[in-house]
Amino acid sequence: MLTRLLLLFLCVLWAAPSTEAGRRVALVVGNSNYVHFSALANPYNDAKAIAEALKSSQFDDVTLVRDVNRTSLNRALQVFSAKAAGADIALVYFAGHGVEVNGVNYLVPIDAELQRSTDVAFEAIALDLARNSVAPAAKLRMIILDACRNNPFKLADNNGVRAARRGLRGVEADASEFIAYSAKEGTTAQDGPPDGNSPFAVALVNAIKQPGLEIRLMFGKVRDDVIAATNKEQEPFTYTSLGGESVFLTPAEPVAVVAPSAAMLAINMAWAEVKASKSKAVIEGFKQQYKTDPNFGVFGALADELLVTLNQKVEASLPPIIVRPKNAVVQPPSPPPLQPVVKPKSAGVQVAALPPPEPVTVAPPVIEPDVEIPAGPDPAVVTSMQRELKRLGCYDGKDDGKWGRKAGAAMQKFNDI
Repeated sequence: MLTRLLLLFLCVLWAAPSTEAGRRVALVVGNSNYVHFSALANPYNDAKAIAEALKSSQFDDVTLVRDVNRTSLNRALQVFSAKAAGADIALVYFAGHGVEVNGVNYLVPIDAELQRSTDVAFEAIALDLARNSVAPAAKLRMIILDACRNNPFKLADNNGVRAARRGLRGVEADASEFIAYSAKEGTTAQDGPPDGNSPFAVALVNAIKQPGLEIRLMFGKVRDDVIAATNKEQEPFTYTSLGGESVFLTPAEPVAVVAPSAAMLAINMAWAEVKASKSKAVIEGFKQQYKTDPNFGVFGALADELLVTLNQKVEASLPPIIVRPKNAVVQPPSPPPLQPVVKPKSAGVQVAALPPPEPVTVAPPVIEPDVEIPAGPDPAVVTSMQRELKRLGCYDGKDDGKWGRKAGAAMQKFNDI
């Protein structure tokens, strides 16, 4: 029994929920210095902040690239696709220009000119290519685009009509895919103060730093923070097809578990024996022996509690104690009733010797009015009795055939003669 208790105790101390996550990899891109257009203030600052946040959340591999042209961006996505194979989570974050042309979303490298709509397929990177790079991940395939900034591209079609729309187009997520825009479809995102960060990047970094936030709740908080920071001018949006399993970008922090010391094991084993004994003397001896032990606090309290329980059981087995008021008069028990003492017969006379009677207080007689009581079944018989009692001098009432108080008293008088 003691062995089982000890094993259970060790299991409680050493067991901890597993928080180990599978491999998590990320590619973070920040394009600020565009060659053919004015530079953006903060994409690289945003990308750097996101990369640092992901590293602090224990991502296994975070690749940060800045100001990449089409060839470099294409190569970065290709290399990242190999890293995503076998990972639980694969994430691509892109900050910079994005554009939607003819229903297709593109990430814009720094060397793109984009004079006509037909140039986009050759000079930009389709969003689907980035989605393909995260496809090998097993649990979460994630794309985050802070690329909804107002674009300067003319991108006229063959008829000279502007082909680029404002913002990015909404998408339909595949299984286990999570796509987040810094601003919802058809709207643009704010770039933030110079040498700072965009409102979306600030909210995202704060969310990543909070362990144990499920991914959908996490981006709900990002949305709320951005709406508040931009006075409702910018609203992030997500497209997802996740199932019922909870997914965490930053897992909950593991609980530190300390193995029990030899002293802890010793006092625990001693307490198991003491508790089984149910002896007050043994319990007091245990307290005296281990009172200086650093682990005595808990076991001392358990010992005191057990002593209280044992004392209550002893008190419950004792007869009740009657407590009388201080000035109460205790009456002696009543003596047994007296029996008559019979003396021997003498000369034919039998006399019973009794103790002297105690004085008896007799209440004064109550004089009641003559009350008529129910008569017998035959009034003639009653009249005859009344007359006879009157003849004998015992009754002085009327011969009316009604048996009243006077008639009853006359009958009693007759009986006493």
